[in-house]
Amino acid sequence: MQDGMTMHGSKSFATILLIVVLTILDTLFTLELVSNGATEINPIMCYYLNHGPLVFFAVKYAVTCASILLVLALKQSYSPKTTVPLGTFLTFAVIVLGAAILWEVYLMYFRS
Repeated sequence: MQDGMTMHGSKSFATILLIVVLTILDTLFTLELVSNGATEINPIMCYYLNHGPLVFFAVKYAVTCASILLVLALKQSYSPKTTVPLGTFLTFAVIVLGAAILWEVYLMYFRS
């Protein structure tokens, strides 16, 4: 039996760690922006934000982790010839999160 690191590779593991770190940064930046008058535009996350920052953080983190686990599980369930490579999903997540964080940094520090 292989451990998770060997089964998916160290590059995938590093990308998953980056996704988790970016999600945490996104959450913290969102909370900062909201505390300064911004509005959460995602109606589902807005619902949880209305229940407090800890609930918002927990839900966002749980959704991210569940999504990663789903991608990893699907990777193991299907033939590599019939699916999009795991790295493509993970890279897409990094790009989307990175873009969101860049936007949040712009809103916090460069927008007048």
